[in-house]
Amino acid sequence: MTAGADGKQKATDAQWGREVAFAFTDIEGSTTRWERDRAAMQDAVRRHDAVVQAAIAQRGGHVFKTAGDAFYSAFSAPQDAVAAMLAAQQALNAEDFSAVDGLRVRAAIHTGGVEMREGDYFGPAVNKVARLLAIGHGGQVLLTAETAALVADTLPADVTLRDLGAYHLKDIAVATTQGHAGPATSSSGVRLSDATAHRMLCLTPYSQWMACTLEWATY
Repeated sequence: MTAGADGKQKATDAQWGREVAFAFTDIEGSTTRWERDRAAMQDAVRRHDAVVQAAIAQRGGHVFKTAGDAFYSAFSAPQDAVAAMLAAQQALNAEDFSAVDGLRVRAAIHTGGVEMREGDYFGPAVNKVARLLAIGHGGQVLLTAETAALVADTLPADVTLRDLGAYHLKDIAVATTQGHAGPATSSSGVRLSDATAHRMLCLTPYSQWMACTLEWATY
């Protein structure tokens, strides 16, 4: 990893190689919360940002882009991406976001080959993880089948993969499988589009998030 002129670390081809594990996150329903209470949301997002950034950095990830409350990060191994997203969800669950009626973050992970230019990534793998994130719900960590196959044998003892079935990813023509990493009883529903069917998997820690399961299941 190299440092740019602004002092921020930037990924290099030598660092990431041909295959990159991408983990994208955003806050579900953030616009409504901003409209309801700007000051409270500013504080909530500040704490959210710190938690997500820390989880990514502690597991060797690199945030290569942000957009509003969304984080786009890259990892050299999908196992690190999964660990980071699980840690982020668990840490966020431990925060008190009651001032904004809760903060529900969704995450998506996909692994694939990409082209890197000037610290940014380009190619179908980036497009796919972005589309996967768009159909998720707050509290979920969704995986493509490609990533699920790479991490299935290395998950923590209290985490399992749950197959959510076939769904549509807008403008993605090649069928794939997706999965979810989240609480065992959390909502498994996703939003559908009008494109080609894909499969989805979900990462599920059994114990840590049970207090929020019913809340998540209603959104």
